[in-house]
Amino acid sequence: QSMDNSINASRRPQYQRFKRNSMHSTRTPYHKLVSPPPPRVDHLSLGIRKSLDFTGKIFEAYESTLEGTRKLRQDAVIHTLISVADVAHTMQSFTTFVKWNERLFRELLKAYHEERISWDPTDGWYNNQIGFYDAYILPLAEKIKKCGVFGGKSSVFLYFAMENKRRWAVEGSLITEEIVKRAANDMMMEYEEDSCSSSFSGDEEEDNGYEDEEEEDI
Repeated sequence: QSMDNSINASRRPQYQRFKRNSMHSTRTPYHKLVSPPPPRVDHLSLGIRKSLDFTGKIFEAYESTLEGTRKLRQDAVIHTLISVADVAHTMQSFTTFVKWNERLFRELLKAYHEERISWDPTDGWYNNQIGFYDAYILPLAEKIKKCGVFGGKSSVFLYFAMENKRRWAVEGSLITEEIVKRAANDMMMEYEEDSCSSSFSGDEEEDNGYEDEEEEDI
């Protein structure tokens, strides 16, 4: 029991600091959160067309033939579809985006408090979403539109991505505060439940010891 109490005591300041600082998480300047993209060097860029072998040498992954070009385009479309599927919530309705955005925040926050990641997701969550749209989601939506794999509906992805970014820029600050507040309250409730469970377990151990002593006297 003393060990459980010491663990809970060590966790309490962490939760209290989190709750105290959570309302300031949206105030981090955007330029401090997002690093500028590295300069492009097209002739050395790696990816689908150019690759590295095990010796570190660059080689052409596709032959400069009609069949090689066809295979390149096919693989490029598959690669793009996989990338879109990984962040599909960012190109759907705003309600869907916010729902999965909060789940991602809670997952990262749990990992942070369990020391599985080194950065606190509450630091600039609102601004980071805008940076993510600018640096990754919008270019990806443009790519899926240009490849035309969905025909006339290929532009839907870009439309929802732009609309979600626009709404997040307007509503995201308040939404972030609510997400952080709910997460803080849930974490405090979890802490209190752990404390109660530890105390109850300790009381049971003491009772069992007392009953054993009575049986020995008899």
